[in-house]
Amino acid sequence: MSDFPAGLWQIAPVEAACKCCFAASPLYGVADFNKHCNVHDPFPLAGIPIYYYRCPACGFIFTAALDGWTRRDFDRWIYNDEYIRVDPDYREIRPRANADKLCSLFAAQQDLRILDYGGGGGLLGRLLAERSFAGVETYDPHVAEFAARPAGGFDLVVAFEVLEHATQPREIFFDMISLLRPGGMLLFSTPIQPGNINELGMNWWFIAPRNGHVSIHTPQSLRRIASERGLRLVSDPAKVWHLMLSEEPPAFARHMNIPPPGRL
Repeated sequence: MSDFPAGLWQIAPVEAACKCCFAASPLYGVADFNKHCNVHDPFPLAGIPIYYYRCPACGFIFTAALDGWTRRDFDRWIYNDEYIRVDPDYREIRPRANADKLCSLFAAQQDLRILDYGGGGGLLGRLLAERSFAGVETYDPHVAEFAARPAGGFDLVVAFEVLEHATQPREIFFDMISLLRPGGMLLFSTPIQPGNINELGMNWWFIAPRNGHVSIHTPQSLRRIASERGLRLVSDPAKVWHLMLSEEPPAFARHMNIPPPGRL
């Protein structure tokens, strides 16, 4: 790894500004670059330390180590041919499960204009099209076929296991929100830090630089970002699936029994 991006060899500052609320955030811990989520197929240590920070205000855990990377850097060192080993579900299992979920939620709303943001190879969009969802598009800057940013005006923007990869989380959320039509809704998945994160620390399986997991959220960090665009956050009981939406849910989502403002 002698030609690894040079920025990773620099000494990490002891403090960094939170990427969600800007509070001064001290160093939290360090992980070897090769730490990844698939505990059944561990990689040998890379000998490259990736330092993470934790915000004392909103709890957000993040690293700045990859902030200067180019798209080519990410494609070479993370989203390469070995990525299937660190995330075996991303090609087939997850898109099929998410297609089933969306079909169960919106079976009677097949005229929706939907954007799969960070949609990889586009399987989710193809599966939805096969099930008569006609207005589905895919956007992923790491995939040439889907790298062109769409024009916007979507009823629903979905992003599954995307936000933990965002080196600039506010900007990615704001970009997704900008692609919604007025009154549209953002539906995304990202695991929230567990209640025992203080006990687990850097041993939590989801803090995984080799997966590209650089942003580890809390409900507070997500609410902070939503409020900046006048939206609210609603999460499922497992705190994995989340909505960002206006006070009143869009007509196509009223059947979902979304809690009103003030009730989570």
